[in-house]
Amino acid sequence: MNQLIIESACKSDAAILYDYDNDSNCKIEGYIGQQMWRSEEKVYQALNERHIMTDVLPHAQSLQAAQLKPYKIIFCVNAQMLDEEDIARLTAYVEEGGILVLGPRCGYKSRENKARMLPFPGLLRELAGIEVRDFTMLDESDKVEVRFESNGKATGTVTFNEMLALTAANAEIVARYTSDYYAHETAISKVSVGKGKVIYCGTMPTVEITDLILEDLGIEGDLSDWVEVPKEIEVVKRAHHSGDIYIFMNYMNKPVNVYFKQSVNELISGSLLTGAFGLQPFAVHLIQKNKFN
Repeated sequence: MNQLIIESACKSDAAILYDYDNDSNCKIEGYIGQQMWRSEEKVYQALNERHIMTDVLPHAQSLQAAQLKPYKIIFCVNAQMLDEEDIARLTAYVEEGGILVLGPRCGYKSRENKARMLPFPGLLRELAGIEVRDFTMLDESDKVEVRFESNGKATGTVTFNEMLALTAANAEIVARYTSDYYAHETAISKVSVGKGKVIYCGTMPTVEITDLILEDLGIEGDLSDWVEVPKEIEVVKRAHHSGDIYIFMNYMNKPVNVYFKQSVNELISGSLLTGAFGLQPFAVHLIQKNKFN
């Protein structure tokens, strides 16, 4: 087993960009900063519950566009401070076919933490195909939802909402606010850029909002074709020359069932599994798809 782990490497389809400057700025700010910072954790949770392997990458000047290319989707939701080099890197990623998800207040400051005298989202306006026409804070008594155009599903918003105006001819409305003085205003937008897409989320990303964005984009992990796995189970995919290895981990203090749609090899015990299988409390299993399916 040790050799299998040594010879394999994690294989992620998604990434979250973060950097020290933006995270520190959020921790210092007393209005919505703490929620902005935590939004990255909510995005990670939503991706993990969909079993989409995710890397967390430092959005540093040393980061090259080529390093972003392997990812199907990248979230850059906490990035108030960006410069021209950052924008160029993100643009190159999208034009080559990547999907970029931006969060509220992205791009309105320079890397020196100075607000630009530009409409929000600052340097990102052209890439995102929108401008922010108004914004407001929420308290616990405010009950404002966003409703997705594609499926009619709705979920609540928290802390901070921007109202978006589409500026690109090919920009589309993904979700609208449902109530308050800005009912029917655009909350989330989508625009095609080159071979890829840019999603601008004008409300604070929560687990539920992130999940609905992924659903709207049709993005799932690569497990659904061969196994049904509840969100309580973490699955880590590792690329190996003999075939991808999937590590199933049950953190719960009770058994959790998965359902294999085809026969698979359990590498620790050497067993062949198919159909319903119960992962015991705190169990770990190494699974490899059977090559003869």
